[in-house]
Amino acid sequence: MVSTRGRMLAGLVTLTLAGCGYGVYDNFAPLRLTDNFHVIEWGRAYRSAQLDTQTLGLLVDILGIRTVVNLRGENESEPWYDNESTLLEARGVELVDVRMSANELPPRAELLKLYDTFLTAEEPILMHCRAGSDRVGAAAAIWRMVVLGDDREEAAQELCICYGHFQAATPEMDELVRIFQPDRSWIEREYPAP
Repeated sequence: MVSTRGRMLAGLVTLTLAGCGYGVYDNFAPLRLTDNFHVIEWGRAYRSAQLDTQTLGLLVDILGIRTVVNLRGENESEPWYDNESTLLEARGVELVDVRMSANELPPRAELLKLYDTFLTAEEPILMHCRAGSDRVGAAAAIWRMVVLGDDREEAAQELCICYGHFQAATPEMDELVRIFQPDRSWIEREYPAP
C-alpha cells in the first residue's frame, strides 16, 4: 500500500505536471487525464498510457526515470516510437521493448523478458502501453508480485476500472495475473502460452 506521504508526493507531482503548459513562458506539455499516469510504488515504478515526447521528457526529469518498459513492442518508423527512443537515448534512459497484446496471453519469450527486466532494471521505471489500462495493468500487477512480493489479490488491483480496464473487454490480462507465478522456471516450463 502507498503511504500517506507517498500519496501526498504523488499528488504534488501530478499537480505540478498538470499545471505545465500554462503561461507564455512554459514550453512543457501538460500531463493530461488521457495520459493515465499513476504511481505503482513511489520512487520505484510508474505506469501510463503512451505519452507525447514533451511529457515523457518531463517525467524522466522530475521523477528520475532510468528505465522505460514499452509494452507495445518495437515499432521502428512509427513516429511515436522513433520520438520516444530518440528522447530516451539522449537522456541515457534504457528502453525495453516487450510486445504484448491486450487480447491474448503474451508469448513465453516476451513474458520472460518482462520478468527479467523487472529484476534487473535500474529504477525508477515507467511502464506504458497505448492506453495505460490493460497491458500495463497486468505488467504492473506482475511487477508487484515479482519485485514487492505482493500477493496475487493485492497485485491484481492494478487491473481496475479506475485505470480504464474492463475485464469483459480484455479478460486475457486478468487471466495472466490469475495464473502468473513469480518464478522464472514456472514461466519456462509451465506457462501455458508458447
